[in-house]
Amino acid sequence: MYRGRPRFIEGIRWLRSDGKPNFSNRVYRVESDLERLSIRPVYTTSPTAPLLNAVEKMYTANIRSLVVVSGSNRYEGMLLAEHVIDLLGGGEKYDMVINSFDNDFYKVIKAPVSIVFDKSYPYLDKKLRLTDALQTMIENGINVVPVVDDDHNVYGIISEHDIVALLAGKRTGALVRDIANPSVPTIESEASLREAMRLMNRTGLRAIFVRNEIGQIVGTIRGKDIIASLGSHKAFSFIKKGYIDDFTSEPVKEFSRFNALKVREYEDVGNAASLLIENDTPVALVVDDSENVKGMLTEHDLFYALSFPLG
Repeated sequence: MYRGRPRFIEGIRWLRSDGKPNFSNRVYRVESDLERLSIRPVYTTSPTAPLLNAVEKMYTANIRSLVVVSGSNRYEGMLLAEHVIDLLGGGEKYDMVINSFDNDFYKVIKAPVSIVFDKSYPYLDKKLRLTDALQTMIENGINVVPVVDDDHNVYGIISEHDIVALLAGKRTGALVRDIANPSVPTIESEASLREAMRLMNRTGLRAIFVRNEIGQIVGTIRGKDIIASLGSHKAFSFIKKGYIDDFTSEPVKEFSRFNALKVREYEDVGNAASLLIENDTPVALVVDDSENVKGMLTEHDLFYALSFPLG
């Protein structure tokens, strides 16, 4: 079985006693085939495209992934923001930067997508159902899955974000405090971008909270913010000697959003999902009525809470 990146695991039981998925009634009310539910058009790239072109496309479209295709739209794999972050210093792929590209920033961004995209990434046939997509995401530890037609050509895509948006806004009877994670990973605003990328890689989080010198949480840094710095060419302004380190040694505050979303611990989960969608953030701080931080809420938590019964 394909295994995705490490994730925080929430305490929601998604299997019945007979081993079959225990989907919520909300899922069955919107259940349909992926031909109807898939998001289109699909943003794609080719294995031979320069990595810079790919991140420029991610930035322009405000997305975190591209489907990799060859020829006339034939599915080949996926390029995720996580892959780029891993390559630039967040994980094991960074060894390639040192050994094959001499830590040269320009060599890396001009290299083809083929050096980093995932060729074994799961996909689904468009005739399958929403419940098949949910099961595939959970079993493989992924948050987006491409959809193909009978000829293995890319038809559409569906993600945790799309599913949360589909199920958001409806009262669930469950409270944010029921699913919030009491652990809140943070990083200092003066820490290096490389440290932030490593923390994202280690936790599997798509965004982490940024704290100031006295420990107050003042914002977030998202994987999309790192991609945006490359795709917008902001990263080029940090390159002095031509090395990746010129970019990744910059402080986190250069890439942060200083407006961390807060949700009340007694907010309904369905309403909280709408807030995250509206604010284009995969994380929020959970606070009490006195603004004391009680934990964090992620889009991944909401995906579970909206897709499966709690308890």
